[in-house]
Amino acid sequence: MKLGAAWTAAGRGPRSALLIGLCAGMMLWAQSEPEQGGLGDVAKKARAEKNSKDHVTARKVLNDENAPSSSWEKRTTSYWATIPPAKLTVLVPIEHRPADHGIEVPVGDSGVYIPFGETIWSESFNEAATEYLGMLLTRSRFRGASLKLDGVEDTNVGGQRALLVHFNFGFRGVPHQGVALFVSAPRQVLSLGCMYRNVDWEKASTICEQVVNSAEVEIPTDFKPFNKPYGH
Repeated sequence: MKLGAAWTAAGRGPRSALLIGLCAGMMLWAQSEPEQGGLGDVAKKARAEKNSKDHVTARKVLNDENAPSSSWEKRTTSYWATIPPAKLTVLVPIEHRPADHGIEVPVGDSGVYIPFGETIWSESFNEAATEYLGMLLTRSRFRGASLKLDGVEDTNVGGQRALLVHFNFGFRGVPHQGVALFVSAPRQVLSLGCMYRNVDWEKASTICEQVVNSAEVEIPTDFKPFNKPYGH
């Protein structure tokens, strides 16, 4: 599924303008759908459109052939809309280096960028996607990029409803592909992403697929709400 519009974020422009534009794009996706559907309803319709070479499929069963090897390690991120927090854990290659909001896995003279989302005080997938993609376009290494949404896939992680949002973007004239995972949790949505240059697709897409497929969640059953800090 393609959206005709692209969203850009110039460093000099206010972040709110980007988020308004991104929200407008989400609304176009959800037109003629029930209000609470949004990305989720589109996800069900997108299942038939998953045949592109760069498609990442969530939640395949990991086995001896496709499971990451001993050169991978667990990376856990906590999300603090509740106390104790909800936690999202994925496997990442041991060989990585720090990057804005996450890590980068070397691939040739470039790398696979894996940014972890921040705490989002909302149970709306639409709001979570707006916040996460807004972070990418305004406060990550790709700030100023032009992003297009490709489609949405309905899935689950550990029994929690989840969505995969596929997108592509150009950065300094170089085409990139990306996927963001959003997982429902009490009072919030957990998020992370994986992206790479199109030219690195052969190796990089496999890394992204394994990262996404390894996702596990820890959801608190007895918790207290943690209110969003003022000015956050």
